[in-house]
Formats: sequence, C-alpha cells, structure tokens
Amino acid sequence: FNMSIGITKELEPNYGGIQKLFALDTNLLAFTEDKVFRVLADKDALFNADDGVNVTATNLVLGQAMAYQGNYGISTHPESYSYFRNNVYFTDAKRGVVMQLTPANGQLFPISSKGMSNFFSDRLRSSDKLIGAYDGAKKMYVLSLQGYDQNDLSIGSESIPNETSNITLGYSLRAEAWASRYSFIPESGITLNNRFYTFKNGKAYLHNSDVADRNTFYGTAYDSNVQVIFNDNPTYVSDYLTLNYEGDSDWEASEIIGDQDGVHSI
Repeated sequence: FNMSIGITKELEPNYGGIQKLFALDTNLLAFTEDKVFRVLADKDALFNADDGVNVTATNLVLGQAMAYQGNYGISTHPESYSYFRNNVYFTDAKRGVVMQLTPANGQLFPISSKGMSNFFSDRLRSSDKLIGAYDGAKKMYVLSLQGYDQNDLSIGSESIPNETSNITLGYSLRAEAWASRYSFIPESGITLNNRFYTFKNGKAYLHNSDVADRNTFYGTAYDSNVQVIFNDNPTYVSDYLTLNYEGDSDWEASEIIGDQDGVHSI
C-alpha cells in the first residue's frame, strides 16, 4: 500500500490495542480493549451545531472514527465476537459483562444483566478463552467460558451443580434471556446454511440433528435435566392446591417429592 494516501488510521491509544475488525454496512467496526469504534470507509462526517451528522465524501480510505457511547470494549477476547440479526455480541472480561451492540442505533447493552450479572462477573475475568458463536437453528448466542477458576472465592456459594472450569451457555434472542446450559465445550462454532456446527479436536460436528442421540456431544453422552423455579420467594414454602399435567399414555408422574414437605401424591 501507498502510505502517503491515508491508508492507515490511528485510534486513541488509551483504550488499548485493536483486538477485532469487522466490515459492516460499508463501514468498519473496531473493537479495542476498552472501547468500540465505528470507522467510516471512503467517507467522512461533518458535525452540526445540533449534534447532527452529515456524511461527506472523501478521498481517504478510512474516514473518521466515532466511538459508541459506553465504557465497554472486548478486552483481550476477540474470539467471543459474533454477529447476527443486525446485532453484535461480545464479552468484556475486564468489566465482567456480556455485551450486545446494535450498530443501527448505536446502543450498547449488557445482556449479562438479564439475571446473570453475578454469574458472569465472577467467571469472565479468570477465563482463558471465551468462545462466542451463533446458533442459527435455535436463534441463540452461544458462549463458552473455558479455563476459569471454579474455586475462586468470588464465586462462593453461587457455584452450580457439577461445575468445572468450563461451561457453555445460550442466550435466546426470542426470550431475551439466558435460556440454556450446554454440555459441549467447543473450540469454535459457525452457522452455515442455517445449520450450526462446532469444532472439537479439528473435527466438525453438526448440532440439532434428528438422527443423533439427544444430549450427546463429540461422542460423549450426558444427562439431561430441567430446573423449574415455582416460588419467587425462596424463604416461603409453597402449598400447591392443584397441579395440571398434559401428556400421552407413555409417561406419567405418580408423585412429587418436596425437600421440606415430604411426598405429595398425585
């Protein structure tokens, strides 16, 4: 490249090094350790007195760099980045949050605050890898935390059953909540033709397959379970007057066992 024609662009060094670049809508998203920028390509911005912006042409390859509001960056984990449905998802391990960026309106929002603030704050900072991927079949942002210290004092009593130093979770776009915990620990992941693949030991694996055994990943079968929270106030013991069940003749619940009230027959 000819360095004399403005092919390079410098960003504020106080925000740390550039960790990730992504071309989006004829512009460039630049993720530094502590800030996210939108860099105009082949155009410049003219700011009005009322804070409005007019886009003007320029002969520079890269125009102005405009920072998104919010003191968030991608830390040193560009592998957590994923883009889908006009939104960008990534982690900021320094601040212990998982972020959603909507470039169309410039909004940055910590989706880790959806009932999981403490969980991510306690684990992100000590993770060696934070693998992000998009499951196009389930419309989920899949995030795998790997190599963190599950015995860290900051986790304390908030540990989860059978917790190890690796865990994978899914953020549902429809529910706007962290809806699933997965048994697989991927090296990376990608959606191709609306099919979700992850990679392990150099091999590609297709997920959500109807011909594979349920909850079996990378040749290993895991137990499946569902945790249902009935009582919003755990200090009170709930009394259930009715319980409805809908199903076929191949499965039935003959009794429910409570840990404080004993057995409740149906």
